[in-house]
Amino acid sequence: MSFLTSLLKLENKWISIILPVLVLGLFFFILTINNVYTETYDIERFDRAKQTIRSPVTIENEQETKRKTRETVQSVEDRFDISEEITDERIQYVEEVFDALSKLEEEVSNKEKDSSIHLTNQEKVQQLKQILSSDITEEVSESVFLQLIQIKPTERKKGRELLVASLSDIMEEGVRTENIQSAKSDAGQHIKYSGLNDDLKKPLTKLGDFAVMENSFFDVEETMDARKKAASNVVPVVIRAGEIMVREGQTITNEIYEELALAGLLNEE
Repeated sequence: MSFLTSLLKLENKWISIILPVLVLGLFFFILTINNVYTETYDIERFDRAKQTIRSPVTIENEQETKRKTRETVQSVEDRFDISEEITDERIQYVEEVFDALSKLEEEVSNKEKDSSIHLTNQEKVQQLKQILSSDITEEVSESVFLQLIQIKPTERKKGRELLVASLSDIMEEGVRTENIQSAKSDAGQHIKYSGLNDDLKKPLTKLGDFAVMENSFFDVEETMDARKKAASNVVPVVIRAGEIMVREGQTITNEIYEELALAGLLNEE
């Protein structure tokens, strides 16, 4: 008798423990039923939403993040390396022409004082070509030298200062293959609208055309680094729990439809 009594007491004890646990578990299940079961909707593309729908979960829209990253990378401008060596070389060629002209005139003047021989302008051109670099004489026509020889030294000095300043500005900005003609045109415009002697403008323009050269080159490594940095700074596109995905009466666009599918809100999901 005592054994049965003990057994009954033990059963009652377990029931008093298990029953509250079951009730408590059922209570929490009912409380979190919305998190266990996600309501889905029968929606087609381009329908009008019959009600406002919020996201039940927080989830990254990976496709939108990729699109955003792609657009960000594509917006990064190409990086170019400007060669100071080429810039300095082209300006030095121009200065060499004017220095050679001054030196030639000085030597001719001294010779003419000591003798009755007078060189023609064409002969001066030939002597000038002998002291200039072949890179210059092969590209610049004799007519340019002839015209410069006939200009007064004071006017030539003004022309030299203008041309060198103009070339420095243009070349320092970078001259690429696709804009070399516009760079030459810019140099020509500076000369055209200056207050220089008209007889000096033409040879200066020709000398400017010779001096302007491509000095800016595509830098693959720097461009790739810039693109990688831009991509790494892209903030992921996230649909957050509770966020309104579509409002009542709003058209279900392709973008909204894909987001609803991603959040698992479509019947087919």
